[in-house]
Amino acid sequence: MRKVLLLLITLFVIGGGNLFAKTLNADLSKLGNGPSSTWDGLSNTITWTQQSNNMISNFNFPAGDYRAYEKIVVNVSDLNNAIGVRVQIKANGQEKTVPLNGNGTFEKKLTDFGFTSKDLEQVEWIRLLGSGYYDGESHTINSDNPASAKINSVYLEGPDGIEAAVVYEAPAGTTDLNDIAGSYAALKITYPKTIKGEAALLCGDGDGSNESSHADISDYDYLCFEISSVSGGSSDLRVWIWDGSKVVTLRPHPIADCATVTDWTAAYSISTPGTYAVKIKDYNYLKGAKTNWGSSATMTISMAYLSKGDTPAAYLPSGKYTIVGAGATSNPSLTDALADANAIYYDATGVTGTDVNLVPTNPNAIFKANAGVLANTKNVMVGTTIANLELTDGHPFAAPADATATDATYTRTMGNQFGTICLPYAVSSNDDVKYYTLGALSNDVLTLTAVDELEAGTPAIVEKVSGSSITAAGSGALTAVQAPAESDLQLFGSYEAKTILASDYEGKNIYAISDNKFVQATTSINLPAFRAYFVATPDASANIRFNFDDEEDATAINALTGEGNVSIVSIYSADGAQQSSLQKGVNVVKLSNGEVKKIIVK
Repeated sequence: MRKVLLLLITLFVIGGGNLFAKTLNADLSKLGNGPSSTWDGLSNTITWTQQSNNMISNFNFPAGDYRAYEKIVVNVSDLNNAIGVRVQIKANGQEKTVPLNGNGTFEKKLTDFGFTSKDLEQVEWIRLLGSGYYDGESHTINSDNPASAKINSVYLEGPDGIEAAVVYEAPAGTTDLNDIAGSYAALKITYPKTIKGEAALLCGDGDGSNESSHADISDYDYLCFEISSVSGGSSDLRVWIWDGSKVVTLRPHPIADCATVTDWTAAYSISTPGTYAVKIKDYNYLKGAKTNWGSSATMTISMAYLSKGDTPAAYLPSGKYTIVGAGATSNPSLTDALADANAIYYDATGVTGTDVNLVPTNPNAIFKANAGVLANTKNVMVGTTIANLELTDGHPFAAPADATATDATYTRTMGNQFGTICLPYAVSSNDDVKYYTLGALSNDVLTLTAVDELEAGTPAIVEKVSGSSITAAGSGALTAVQAPAESDLQLFGSYEAKTILASDYEGKNIYAISDNKFVQATTSINLPAFRAYFVATPDASANIRFNFDDEEDATAINALTGEGNVSIVSIYSADGAQQSSLQKGVNVVKLSNGEVKKIIVK
């Protein structure tokens, strides 16, 4: 089954400070004792007994990217035997501290700690420490003379703005770990799942004593994890399997290396994002997973899924995002989302305000938004209507479900007279651009059928009548690429660049258009966006020329090529210049039986 899940890159927590800003509160009830310090959760009081190494346990801020936040706000009262407290942050492997002297509310910019924006991508923890002096005098702070302070609130604050979240989609033919059979609720994951030094993840104690604490994986061959970030070091990701009598620990490896792994129980430390898989084919029950106990590495799992077959199914980016928020400011998650050259769709219905201008790297990306919010002049869908669809050649596109375009255009520079085309909306032939579908193939001559109206999503041959480019204008319902009917001659289209492998069409030939004819590719075709490729029977010629059944006197050509296996060898103009196809005026046609005929096209 296919399941769509949202990975929220940033968090929205309202409370404390400016209610119109984005804030992230520390849950003080989760704090605990630290070296030479104690925390009283009832009174929110920290007490310490020495001047250094006296921190309390880390706040419950999740490890990750904190570039969206500008400052930390701490309210301190009831100081005793101390000039204040200190805030310490560890980011990108560096520990840095800022003092808060006295009672009151303190606001400290994260840049005041000396971190760069790049450092703040990898915040590991934030905590409080005691301060070592009182009223400028050096005092001994010990168990007989402790210092203390009440911490009323701690929160991070950032500007009001727009944030983005990537949409992850499990690969086709796989099953989300949340959907496998079994009643063990702890196996369920809320994505993203961020883990660090976990004793147990997705499972209970993992000692194998309770055989019922597992999920059924007997129908699958691989368990895969899409890991979106790793910071603060590296760690094994241990997968616990119940083999009927004991727990077996397996380790995922990079998906590209799975074919060469011989020992899945051997340690493998994960230090970079990517897709990792572990072979589970020989086992029936999954108990859970964990990272190394006490590891400093923080790992985020954006999806966990199971696949069947000899090789694990690779995760493929969906190219889809959700964006939410208000105001003209933005944070790094939006910047990163708009910079994705493969992004095809942004659900911006969560954005509020007016005249918000969002400029994507992929000019063909569609924004779904509420009326009047976005200032973008093209490719904005309100409801199911796109008022102005402009497609740029060389960039990917995907037609949103049930979408219609009031006006749609596509422009492409063409050096040759003929090319292939595939567009998501219906277009019409005119004096400048003509469209053709496939007819019959005879030896090396392919007859093309001219069409006045080309349906949306239909791969076709396009003719540039004059000039150096074509402009295809249309309107109406948008569709996905339409697959051709089963036949010996097929034209397959695509709205995005892709590589076509000859091995995918065993027993047939694949062709790309080149120099006004179809040329056979022996290994692969690098197909640009909004193009098509041709598939024919294995006995077809390596080079296939075009004939047109809509030209005047074309019936004569068809009759000639249809008698006694006669085919067109070459076409010349009246002055002897060889041509790739019939042109207006006098055409001299040489046939395979040696005859030469003169055809006039008016």
